[in-house]
Amino acid sequence: MKLFLVRHGQSLANKKQKHQGKEDEWRDTPLSNSGKTQAKKVAERLKNEEFDLIYSSPLKRAKQTAEIINKFHNKKIIFDDRIKEMHDETENKEEFISRVQNFYKEIQKKEKNILAVAHGGVIMTFLAISTGDRKKGGRLVQRNYLSNGNTSVNILEEEKGDLIIKKMNCLKHTNKSYIIRRKVGIMYNLPYKIKPFKIEEVNKELEEGDCRHKTELLKQLLEEEGFKTRKIYAVFDWKDLPIPKSILKVLKSGTKMTHQLLEFKLNNKWIKIDLTWNRELKEKGFPVTSYWNGKEDTEMVTKGKIKFYKTKEEAKKHKGLNKNKEELHKFAEKFNEWINT
Repeated sequence: MKLFLVRHGQSLANKKQKHQGKEDEWRDTPLSNSGKTQAKKVAERLKNEEFDLIYSSPLKRAKQTAEIINKFHNKKIIFDDRIKEMHDETENKEEFISRVQNFYKEIQKKEKNILAVAHGGVIMTFLAISTGDRKKGGRLVQRNYLSNGNTSVNILEEEKGDLIIKKMNCLKHTNKSYIIRRKVGIMYNLPYKIKPFKIEEVNKELEEGDCRHKTELLKQLLEEEGFKTRKIYAVFDWKDLPIPKSILKVLKSGTKMTHQLLEFKLNNKWIKIDLTWNRELKEKGFPVTSYWNGKEDTEMVTKGKIKFYKTKEEAKKHKGLNKNKEELHKFAEKFNEWINT
């Protein structure tokens, strides 16, 4: 048994950034023009899949998406209220989860290939249920994928009676720059914290981290989508950044440290991205932009030209680096305390 969960294309409410579960005026809007294009792209992606059953939410945005996909399959679409988006005014969270769980249990028994076109909240709840631990699954899904993008594809397969997640929030049928924005957005939403780094411990359950953790996880996520990536290194001076002098004075052996960034290849060009400058730093006065450029923007913040190194070993040869472990540990403690207040 194989289940494809697909989120609807962009609706008019999505385009206007309206909450579709709360505002009745926007609750059941059709696809926007962009949404129709998205639906055609995901339909093209799925045209060679063999579906025994096709389910859809009866809401317009899902119904239209399902109908566009079904042009390649010619099945009778089953419209099911259990996979409608949650209506904040008429049901509570537990009632919503209960109906999604009811749908989950029903299709789990079917030995068929199934497509279900639904909504972001429904899909994330479904994926969380499939982990067997709703709270843990909810954290995993929300932390690492934020929400399902429009026309994202999620695939589950039956293994020994359980539905196992094989693919989550896959948008490879959309343009590459959109995929990158989504993945980078995940990193910016991970809380910033200086902490010990072990590469083998960095995975999709990562809940916080510094430049090393975020760079490694984005590297994994982009390579899953087929991008070429490489880590690069730089040296910066904490004195150039807007942090309290009471924290800086801990660094008696010097305020310079190494910094890790990522490059990815897009349209035959290597592009730098710096994942450190997220919302916590913005709230502390760092001039953070929505999507941080790993070169010009970083140079702007650190008040000067940055030299980039291909390896960490090369960067560590830079003169004036603080290598005092005791000082670095105390600095991390004070910095983390400051950034979270």
